[in-house]
Parts: sequence; structure tokens; C-alpha cells
Amino acid sequence: MSLRLSWFVLVLAGSGCVAHTTLRPPPPPEAPLEERRVAYEALAPVGMNLAPVPGQATHDFLLLGNGERIEDPTDLLLAVEPESPTARYSRAYDEAWRKSQIAMVIFPAIELFGSGLLVYGATQISPSGSSSSGSDTLMIVGLSTLLVGMVGMLAPGLLWTLDAARERQSAFLMYPKDLRHRLRLEEPSLAAAPAPAPALSPP
Repeated sequence: MSLRLSWFVLVLAGSGCVAHTTLRPPPPPEAPLEERRVAYEALAPVGMNLAPVPGQATHDFLLLGNGERIEDPTDLLLAVEPESPTARYSRAYDEAWRKSQIAMVIFPAIELFGSGLLVYGATQISPSGSSSSGSDTLMIVGLSTLLVGMVGMLAPGLLWTLDAARERQSAFLMYPKDLRHRLRLEEPSLAAAPAPAPALSPP
């Protein structure tokens, strides 16, 4: 049971592994209007791929007008103002993601160590079925360690993974508006963000 749980959690965490993209910073707000419009067309998303359920084993990403695919929202920080909602959600994503990756390394190792102690303690039981105090202690410690590893992967490890997915989706949804604000392009014709398209697939 614990091995299946470990595999599920690791697959879920691994599904969030993201590639980084370096965006060209947009022109300053005082740049000519046409230059800012061209930058907006290049940096604005033309499509979104969002998992129906945050944390589902699929990649969330933005497809920008210049053809770049954004999977990590912190890559958007150069295109928005530091205190914009996009920036805040991106930083929250990064913090939660780092915590989840630490948890996904530490707690499976603890679980593996506990499983080893449990198995070793079981091998110390004599063929007649009697056990020594030493083997009993090993099995108790092993079982306790195993449970700590399992619980740690679910809380907080899995919860941090889900938090990171939610923060990423929030950053992606706020990005079009924050990009327009950064470029001082608030015209109604630019107000609509592209609708999320869960069926959109990476090439």
C-alpha cells in the first residue's frame, strides 16, 4: 500500500516539473504607443492550458503571441509590475513549489528507511515465531518511521504541490490584465483574456 501511495505522490509531483523561458522585457510605459502594442501582441497569451483540477497530472501553460510556452509563472515577472497580482501569485507558487520538492525528497526517504527497519526487524523473528525485544523495537521504530514518511508526503508534501498548482493558475489568469497595465494599454479592445482551453496540448 505504501509503495503505491509513494508512486502516486511522486508521479503527481513530477507532473509539475516545468521548463523555464526567458522573456524579453517589455518597453517602458512611456515608450511610443505602437511599440507598446507590438510588445503586447508578442507577450500576451493567445491560449491557456489549465488542468480542470489543480494538481492534476498535466502541465498548465500559457502560449504567448511570440510562440513561447510559459510553464513557470515566475518567468512572467519581467513582464509585469513587482506588486501586481501576477507577481504575487508567481512568488507564492515558487515558495510552495520549493517546499513541495523538498518534501517529496525527504519524506519518501524517511518512508524507505522505515520500511527497511520493519523488514529487518521481521527477519530477526525466529522460525518458531518468537521475537526478541530488539526485533520488536526495530519493528516498532520502523513502523513509526514508515508512517511519518507517508503522512509527510500527504501533509504537507501533497498539499504544497496542490497549493503551487493553484497559485500558478491564478498567476496565469491575472497575467493578461497585469501585462496591459504594465504597458498602459487599457483599451476595451484588449480587455478580454483568452479563454482557458484544457484540450490544448503541447507540441
